[in-house]
Amino acid sequence: GGVVGYGNGGSIICSYATSKITADGGGGVVYENRSSEVIACYYAGSGISGGTSIGGVIGNSGSGEATKVDGVSVSWSDAVSAMNAALDAYDWEWSLDTTDPDALPTPVKK
Repeated sequence: GGVVGYGNGGSIICSYATSKITADGGGGVVYENRSSEVIACYYAGSGISGGTSIGGVIGNSGSGEATKVDGVSVSWSDAVSAMNAALDAYDWEWSLDTTDPDALPTPVKK
């Protein structure tokens, strides 16, 4: 995974990865998630390849959901709003420089 290889408990909160991932299986943030919470995370790398258990945020998981930012039906602004709603109880939030069309969200302390 771009951040965590094997999630087996605990929480992965407000994390992201932007690199290309090549492995037997992979996820942009977590390769294999068994019982960790993955909250308000994103992957904006150039791709994941090399295996059968691959996914944008989580590669191999029993559950979870992700929304793809496509710039048409879902913008980064939409995604930041949704991720910040999920982070309401935490000390972090996402910030997006709306003046830069290529900007990705960055985590900031509330």
